[in-house]
Amino acid sequence: MKIKVIISFFVLFCYSFCYSQSIELKTPRGKPVQGVYQINEMTQYEIDSITTYWVDKYKNKADFLAKASATYNCHSYTWNMTEGGPVCWVDGCYPYISDSSYIRVPEAMAEKIAYSDHSAVKSKTHPGKYESKWGPGPLMRHSPEDCPYSMSIMLYFIPCNLDSLKNQTVTSNATIASCDIEVQNVTVTNNAKLILNASHELLIKDSFEVQLGSTLEVF
Repeated sequence: MKIKVIISFFVLFCYSFCYSQSIELKTPRGKPVQGVYQINEMTQYEIDSITTYWVDKYKNKADFLAKASATYNCHSYTWNMTEGGPVCWVDGCYPYISDSSYIRVPEAMAEKIAYSDHSAVKSKTHPGKYESKWGPGPLMRHSPEDCPYSMSIMLYFIPCNLDSLKNQTVTSNATIASCDIEVQNVTVTNNAKLILNASHELLIKDSFEVQLGSTLEVF
């Protein structure tokens, strides 16, 4: 069975990519993602064989979530499909982390994980577990180390959201905490205190005035 499944992998990719087409996909910040494909599905025999192989190999180590499929992979599942994007195959996660759509955090805060050659999401229902798609194999829930990918590199990320404060007069105490904060045409007055807590970047555009007696704190 192992030899048959390995041969099936090679046949699958030779066939699937001959009948694939590139599609347009963008990061949350609008950067085009390269290497995005819609790929024909495998035969039912291949789906069942590959699913059975991985489920048996990781029996008592990982939980089965969905059958094998050639139509999407770990990078697409983690960075695209869990955010509501289309079913497709994505070559890697670099576009999503290079344009600050996501920022690095400690593992305890992470929502998404980049291995050296794999991507996963942190399970929302099972503490300490990740969920990831194993190439054209099944979607599995597993401990960080219980998957067929190297742990030589492990990076952790959360979405970098942008909050804006525009065209306003702040007259009472206010706090804005976000990944990126954009301030434009703002006046702080009436002895108010404005706290801006940007974990990544604070962008100040055009007029920004803090009148006498008022306070601005930036973190």
